[in-house]
This record gives sequence, structure tokens and C-alpha cells, in this order.
Amino acid sequence: MSKFAILLPPSVQQTRQGNRFAPDVFDYREKTTFNYFHQLIAERRYLIDTLHRVMDVEGEDVVAEVLGDPEAVTLMKNVYSAELVAARKRYEAGPMYAAMDFPRLPTGAQRRFLENSVIISGLFGILRPDDLTPRYVLPIDAVIPGIGYVADYWRPLVSPFVNEAIRDCFVWDLLTDVHRSAWDDAKTYSARACVTFYDRQGVALTDTLALRGKLVHHLVQQNHVKLDTVKTWKPRDAQGYQFDEDRSDLSDPTSLVVALSKK
Repeated sequence: MSKFAILLPPSVQQTRQGNRFAPDVFDYREKTTFNYFHQLIAERRYLIDTLHRVMDVEGEDVVAEVLGDPEAVTLMKNVYSAELVAARKRYEAGPMYAAMDFPRLPTGAQRRFLENSVIISGLFGILRPDDLTPRYVLPIDAVIPGIGYVADYWRPLVSPFVNEAIRDCFVWDLLTDVHRSAWDDAKTYSARACVTFYDRQGVALTDTLALRGKLVHHLVQQNHVKLDTVKTWKPRDAQGYQFDEDRSDLSDPTSLVVALSKK
């Protein structure tokens, strides 16, 4: 089976469910926290503790403005003691993860999704989909006093992990531009494909989260997740979108542009 990886952003919308008895994912003394990239716990705590200091010194209104959400203050104040649930379930409130429809995937496809997906997150840096997460608000493009741009903070910390996780893989890069900016791409993969959706008039779509989720649902059901996989995506399941060779650019394996157009 060919090696593959899927790079994903998190979801802004998050479910409220959780388990209060789950292991503490921010305890740097424990190596078995049920989170894959536990080496970043200290850096996660530093980010949270800095936010708490800003709340104490500059006021909660400043943090609410920085994070762009009044509810963020309460969530981030209580993040260490919050109930936890797997990231894939936490993010199911958003259109992309809802469209992935993880519960309806066959067992093998679920395993491929969990083992081969990497999420770039403002709070955690990087996650696997089954890593435990609290509810939180921390956009990766936020600018935190004393730290600066969150993407800049994470870039030197997460890039080695991302580059190693996707080494020699065919990578489906479904990141947003802002989440991609938190990663220094060392091109350790065998190929990388980004996806663009076009409407019937040939206009590139910007709101494509649900479509990307449906694409992931299709990809992980295949034994060989490579470029040809997208060509087998049935228009009925893809809401009428099909591989568009004319709009695609497949000349550079490290920067493939895969076009899917509405027919």
C-alpha cells in the first residue's frame, strides 16, 4: 500500500461534549497522555499561561478582542480542567468534519483516517484526529501580547513533526493558507496535492469545507490513496464535481494542483 497523509485545519465550530475523567492532556510529567505529539505539551502550556497572564494584567476584554470571541475568555480560563473528547468528535460541529461522516466509514477507512491525518491547531500546534481536546478558541492567526502571531510561534516547533509525519507520503494538503503558514515545508514527501473546486461558470469556490470533508470520506476508503484516487470519486457522491484535467496542473509532483469542477 502506498504511503499517504492528509493535512487538515481544525474546525472553528466545536461540540460541547466531553469526558471529565479523561487523562490530563496538559500534564507534561506524563508521557502517556493519549495525545500523539506529547512533546509539545510544555509549549502548549506556555501559550495558555501567557493568555492567562494577559487576562490578569491587561484585562479579559483584551483577550476577547485578540481571540475574536467573547466566549473565548471563559473557555481559555477553564481549558486545563475542561472535559475532553477526541479532536475528530470535537470538530464534528463544523462542516468539514461533519461531511467526513467518520461513524459511517468502514473500520479500515476509519483506521486510515486516524493514522494518516495531521491537524494543525492554534492551541495544540499539531494533532492526530483521535487526540483528546477541550473546547477552546485560539485562532492560529491571532496575535497574542508577549508571543505575537500564533502561526509564527508554532512554525519552528511543529514543522519537524509535520515533515517527519509526511515523509515519503503522497500528501493531500487540505489546509487553509493561514494554517499552512504555520508549517515550514521541507518537501520530505513524494508528492503533494492541493485541491480547488470550480462552479459551472469556472469560478473557483472559496467556501469548500463541506466538499473537502466529503473528499476525505472518499479518499480514506481507498487502498491506494494517490492522485488517481480523486478520479474515481463518483459525481453522485461528490455533488456533481469531477476531476478537471484542463484546470489541473500536474507538472510538479511537489506542488500538484487538482481541479474539481461542477458538471
